[in-house]
Amino acid sequence: MTTLTDRTPSPQVITAFVIVFVVISSIIISLGNYYGQNTNHQVAGAIDTADQIKLTNEYKTAFLSEFDDYLILDTDSDWMNSDILSSTVTIKNNLLALKVPSEFKQIHLNAVVALSEIEKGINVKDLDLVLPNVYKLRDIIANF
Repeated sequence: MTTLTDRTPSPQVITAFVIVFVVISSIIISLGNYYGQNTNHQVAGAIDTADQIKLTNEYKTAFLSEFDDYLILDTDSDWMNSDILSSTVTIKNNLLALKVPSEFKQIHLNAVVALSEIEKGINVKDLDLVLPNVYKLRDIIANF
């Protein structure tokens, strides 16, 4: 009968195992050092409080300035005009390009949807689609 101590691995197998272990360990340590030095060490999604206040102020200013001349128009104005359509598309695209603070995401979304509906209404020449969304935009701006 053979015992376990009689069946020892050969020195070549042990040497190969040690070499593979050392190579894999050194690769893992090297990658850890590389990524440890080349990262910002900031938690994903974390924003400095001063940056958040700055973002909020910049957003408010940019958001309101987009509508400076747009909502001055009366409901009796010719809303089917191509100039109003181009203004609507420009404002919508400018709003989509803004960085939005989390507290204004719903307001932002509502404004973009209203602008999209106005654009759609102008394209299909449907004043019943345009005017309710103009009122909705005016309400969004007034409560902003």
